[in-house]
Amino acid sequence: MYLYQFQLLQAVDKEKCLRHGIFPRADKSNRSLNVDPDLPGYEHGEVLRCRKKIVRELGLSREAYVSQNHGNIVLRADSGGVIGHGDGIMTNRAGLGLMIKVADCQPVLFFAPKQKVAAAVHCGWRGALRGILQNTMLAFRTVYSVEANDLFVGIGPSLGPCCAKFSSPYQEFPESLHEFIMTNNKVDLWRMSSTMLVACGIPKEQIEIAKICTACNNDTWFSFRGDASDQQGRFAAVIGLV
Repeated sequence: MYLYQFQLLQAVDKEKCLRHGIFPRADKSNRSLNVDPDLPGYEHGEVLRCRKKIVRELGLSREAYVSQNHGNIVLRADSGGVIGHGDGIMTNRAGLGLMIKVADCQPVLFFAPKQKVAAAVHCGWRGALRGILQNTMLAFRTVYSVEANDLFVGIGPSLGPCCAKFSSPYQEFPESLHEFIMTNNKVDLWRMSSTMLVACGIPKEQIEIAKICTACNNDTWFSFRGDASDQQGRFAAVIGLV
């Protein structure tokens, strides 16, 4: 596997204006595709070149990204480069590759085909509890007049219910989310996020979950929980318009 794409997003892209992809930890030649230049063991310039390579492979001209901090801020991108501190980034500008970096957290890609607006969101469990998905929906509505039923969403490779084990989930998660806690202190974060999106008004049939656990498949995807300390990295999820 070199590139993961959502069938749902491809199917609704009638005008062929969408470009998106989730890139694994290495390319076909086994060269690292880590996109976090701040991690030890990686040469800063090489990581920046990797970012540009990924965006260009999708037919986009420049990358736009945020300084992620497991929060709930969603920013609009009108140009490339670092947009600011946040965990969501959205645009209606052609040529921009909205890039987030993950390793177990959920890369969530949004597309409104009618209005031609896209967004990429880094959704860790802390960000989910802080309302990153709800804030993304609010941003779509207030910035671009996009309603929930206009959106199609993909939840990418991330920590699955098989491996999302917490020390004290009944204390770490509010009571309203206890329905997602399973046996052995594991939490179904995929179902939790999709339920949150449906509660925002997005039809269930307009949400696709990759159902690929990064910890189980850390030969393909970087995994914070699954990788040894000297093998850590972050893979890229990118969405953009042409």
